[in-house]
Amino acid sequence: MVRHWLLSILFWMCVAQAQTGSPWLRLTFPASGDSFATEWLRISGAVTADARVWVKDQSVRVYPQGAFVDRVSLQEGWNAIPIRAVRSQETSLDTLHVYRIPALKSSPAHPLMLDESTVEPACDVWTSPGEFLFVTCKGSPGARGRFCLLKESDFMPLQERSPAAVKGIYDGWLQVPHGPVQKPLEIYFELTGPDSQTVHQVAPGRLTILSPEMPSVGKVESEAQLWTAPVEGTVMGLLPEDICLRVVAKTGGRYKVRFGAAQAAYIDTSELKLQPPGTVIAAGAISSPAIAFDNDWIYFSFPISRPVPFLVEPALEPNRLAITFYEAFQSPLWTNFPEQIREIRQLSWHQPAENEVRVQILLDQSQMWGYRVRFREGKAQVMVRRAPVLPASAGKPLQGLRIAIDPGHGGEELGAVSPTGLLEKELNLRSAEKLAQQLKVYGAQVMLTRNTDVTLSTRARHHRAREFAPHVLLVLHHNAAPASADPVRAAGTSTYHTWPQNRALAQSIYSRLLKTGLKPFGQIWGSYYMTRISDMLVVLVEAAFLSNPKEEQRILDENYTTDISRAITMGILNFCQTVH
Repeated sequence: MVRHWLLSILFWMCVAQAQTGSPWLRLTFPASGDSFATEWLRISGAVTADARVWVKDQSVRVYPQGAFVDRVSLQEGWNAIPIRAVRSQETSLDTLHVYRIPALKSSPAHPLMLDESTVEPACDVWTSPGEFLFVTCKGSPGARGRFCLLKESDFMPLQERSPAAVKGIYDGWLQVPHGPVQKPLEIYFELTGPDSQTVHQVAPGRLTILSPEMPSVGKVESEAQLWTAPVEGTVMGLLPEDICLRVVAKTGGRYKVRFGAAQAAYIDTSELKLQPPGTVIAAGAISSPAIAFDNDWIYFSFPISRPVPFLVEPALEPNRLAITFYEAFQSPLWTNFPEQIREIRQLSWHQPAENEVRVQILLDQSQMWGYRVRFREGKAQVMVRRAPVLPASAGKPLQGLRIAIDPGHGGEELGAVSPTGLLEKELNLRSAEKLAQQLKVYGAQVMLTRNTDVTLSTRARHHRAREFAPHVLLVLHHNAAPASADPVRAAGTSTYHTWPQNRALAQSIYSRLLKTGLKPFGQIWGSYYMTRISDMLVVLVEAAFLSNPKEEQRILDENYTTDISRAITMGILNFCQTVH
């Protein structure tokens, strides 16, 4: 009896060990307990190279390094995905538990209803008279809908979206009227069915109408990003600190600001500090620039009475900058051009609208190397980067070029994880160190934004790079397939840029990366914080896909970082030879 009891304990201990995996079966993506809103999910992990693996009872390939990947379908709600590995006479079992967020579904036509889980605005909003308020609700399809600011405005119609995968989504809008200011108003929705039955709902978010007699003013706390939309969107430009803006609305986590005759943008609430009521924004007088230069920069310093908002539009062929200063007016202008400056073909300015001054700088350069606008000592300073002076000799062809390298992620930010557990943050740093060695051989001055495993914000990386005053910033990353993608098909190398001045360098590096044998993923325009930096050339490199088991094999090769570093170095060298 005792012997039977002991055998039972041993058996269930073995089962428990099998159910929780073993040291030679490791799942690296996703983590158990994660949630996804996708129908398909990629899975990756590692075993010993001699093992066989089954995911949901389907055999999957084990690569030479022990990696395995698969892509499975998910049902809505919780999913238990069994994974079994066998080697010799040993079996290991694991179960991955993930949750698929249910998709939005059409509401039933009967009984008539409004779905309280889908009502916009879901959070409180502010806006000014004359601005537009957009609302959404979800309910039974085929009804007549309307909404109003409860007790403060007439009903406005709701229009059902058509065609739509989910039926019964109703949208509406109104121009915000003059009404009680600083008093939260409820937004009332109503649907009426074919049988004249009526249901109603009040939005979770309330509307506060701002006073038109006392406009709200916000001041930029530190460098702020101007967005095109209240949610997501893309970045229009960057504003330095101390610029005041008229706040006309607030939705979610962003303020809507207006400047000039008709320009609007959105700023994260964390980047704009509301000023005391009664704060005034007066138009700034801008007058003729003094022009100066040093070895690195040409400075156009426009006297101005206060910092004002602006937008920069760079363009190629020919290289030029158009800077529009808002909340400003033109004072008498005249300019004395120093004869030593050969890079500037033309400087012009005009006032196209009330309180808008537009400056255009036409460059006589084959390549634009960077620009920046800042406010210092009563002046708006437009800075244009001069081309580096590179030697004609072949020995140190990059001597005179300053290059900053930013190894992506670090510290608490792991980045992507390969099937066998290789961390992107470590690979990025290793690649950056090898690249720095290569560039120094060709004479370049090089710095790394981090040389240890430390967590850095994108702003901190930018500021560290800017202190070095580089001509080029290389942002090093390794790619990973989205959670729903096929990890075998997602493969290849790529470069990314935002501003036109970076396109030629991104293309040159990309061409060289392809010569390493990596598949082409693309030379891509993208808008990321680091690639939006304008006072240096910036290229983001996604060298290969960590999530792809074949490319992971390549990455694990001891020659990989050398090959990638040499390709990037040759891309920079080819670029410099072309533009000089």
